[in-house]
Amino acid sequence: MAETLKFAYIVILFVSLFIIAVVGLKECDTDEDCAKLYVNIKPELLRCMENHCFGHGFHPDFGIDL
Repeated sequence: MAETLKFAYIVILFVSLFIIAVVGLKECDTDEDCAKLYVNIKPELLRCMENHCFGHGFHPDFGIDL
Protein backbone atom coordinates (compact mmCIF):
# COMPACT_ATOMS: atom_id res chain seq x y z
CA MET A 1 0.00 0.00 0.00
CA ALA A 2 2.80 2.42 0.90
CA GLU A 3 4.60 1.65 -2.37
CA THR A 4 1.45 2.47 -4.35
CA LEU A 5 1.06 5.83 -2.60
CA LYS A 6 4.73 6.62 -3.14
CA PHE A 7 4.35 5.83 -6.85
CA ALA A 8 1.22 8.01 -7.08
CA TYR A 9 3.03 10.95 -5.44
CA ILE A 10 5.94 10.61 -7.86
CA VAL A 11 3.60 10.52 -10.87
CA ILE A 12 1.72 13.60 -9.62
CA LEU A 13 5.03 15.45 -9.12
CA PHE A 14 6.31 14.71 -12.62
CA VAL A 15 2.99 15.47 -14.32
CA SER A 16 2.77 18.84 -12.55
CA LEU A 17 6.36 19.69 -13.53
CA PHE A 18 5.61 18.78 -17.14
CA ILE A 19 2.51 20.99 -17.20
CA ILE A 20 4.46 23.93 -15.76
CA ALA A 21 7.19 23.49 -18.37
CA VAL A 22 4.74 23.33 -21.29
CA VAL A 23 2.74 26.37 -20.18
CA GLY A 24 5.96 28.32 -19.59
CA LEU A 25 6.96 28.00 -23.26
CA LYS A 26 4.14 30.27 -24.42
CA GLU A 27 4.94 33.98 -24.27
CA CYS A 28 1.60 35.24 -25.59
CA ASP A 29 -1.79 34.26 -26.98
CA THR A 30 -2.94 37.64 -28.32
CA ASP A 31 -1.39 40.97 -29.26
CA GLU A 32 -2.66 42.42 -25.98
CA ASP A 33 -0.47 39.93 -24.07
CA CYS A 34 2.60 41.40 -25.81
CA ALA A 35 1.52 44.91 -24.88
CA LYS A 36 1.26 43.86 -21.21
CA LEU A 37 4.62 42.08 -21.29
CA TYR A 38 6.59 44.86 -23.02
CA VAL A 39 5.09 48.02 -21.53
CA ASN A 40 7.86 50.34 -22.79
CA ILE A 41 7.18 49.51 -26.45
CA LYS A 42 4.32 51.03 -28.44
CA PRO A 43 1.53 48.40 -28.54
CA GLU A 44 0.80 48.96 -32.23
CA LEU A 45 4.33 47.77 -33.07
CA LEU A 46 3.98 44.43 -31.27
CA ARG A 47 2.39 41.28 -32.71
CA CYS A 48 1.93 37.81 -31.27
CA MET A 49 3.03 35.20 -33.80
CA GLU A 50 3.48 31.52 -32.96
CA ASN A 51 3.20 32.25 -29.20
CA HIS A 52 6.06 34.78 -29.23
CA CYS A 53 6.06 38.58 -29.39
CA PHE A 54 7.53 40.25 -32.46
CA GLY A 55 7.53 43.81 -33.65
CA HIS A 56 8.95 46.29 -36.11
CA GLY A 57 12.44 47.36 -35.06
CA PHE A 58 12.30 45.28 -31.88
CA HIS A 59 14.03 42.00 -31.13
CA PRO A 60 12.48 40.24 -28.10
CA ASP A 61 15.55 38.11 -27.34
CA PHE A 62 17.71 41.14 -26.64
CA GLY A 63 15.02 43.44 -25.26
CA ILE A 64 16.41 46.50 -27.06
CA ASP A 65 15.25 48.66 -29.95
CA LEU A 66 17.18 48.10 -33.17
